[in-house]
Amino acid sequence: RRGTYRCQAPLRLTASGVVLRGEGDGENGTVLVATARRQQPLVMIGGANGPREDAASRQEITEAYVPVGARSFTVASPTAFAVGQTVLVVRRGNAAWISAIGMDRIVPRPSDPKSTRQWAPFDLRFDRVITAIAGRRVTIDAPIACAIDPRWGGGALVRTREEGRIEKCGVEHLRAVAVFDRRKTADYKGEKVFVDEDHATYFVSFGAVRNAWARRLTTEGFYHGPTTVTGAAKWVTIEECTSLTPV
Repeated sequence: RRGTYRCQAPLRLTASGVVLRGEGDGENGTVLVATARRQQPLVMIGGANGPREDAASRQEITEAYVPVGARSFTVASPTAFAVGQTVLVVRRGNAAWISAIGMDRIVPRPSDPKSTRQWAPFDLRFDRVITAIAGRRVTIDAPIACAIDPRWGGGALVRTREEGRIEKCGVEHLRAVAVFDRRKTADYKGEKVFVDEDHATYFVSFGAVRNAWARRLTTEGFYHGPTTVTGAAKWVTIEECTSLTPV
């Protein structure tokens, strides 16, 4: 219903088919006030965990180069895979790649040198579905977003097990206001600005969920804004959302 509701702790949607719906994202609509004095989302959507790797199925990607935007590539052996399976396309980033792009030589922040951390090797995992297999060539449902190159660590394809991810959840027609300390200010180009960062970050955080959405949400004073989509989320739509006066 329309009105103002104060929330000290995050609201959690942990079951499939749940929609949190208000009666409008205007000032006279349904307003949720995030009162907690720490960095956290106001609404968290997701099950216990995202897709888990089936390590025994892992196969190396054998092409000399797979570009950004590619939807197919060859693997050492496709026998562990089938059309319709959910997989992870793993793109490795080794120390040579990090050095080549200069991310092991990041200049420390003068104000806080210890807060600057040089990159270490890491993997990127793209959550995909197999749509075709022809010989050793596997086609997936959506492009990869980072090139795979043996020089920089190469990549692999691995099956996943769906254990805890929920689906068909949404948040819509709501307004959210973050409480922050208005006494903490600083001068920025001659203008006084609020600088408190111990308050709500996002209105909605999408975790281990598929086929989910955020629609017609407005935020005021949040650290970031309406939504964040994490690595365990898949097929998420965000539309007609507005971030006002972020702090």
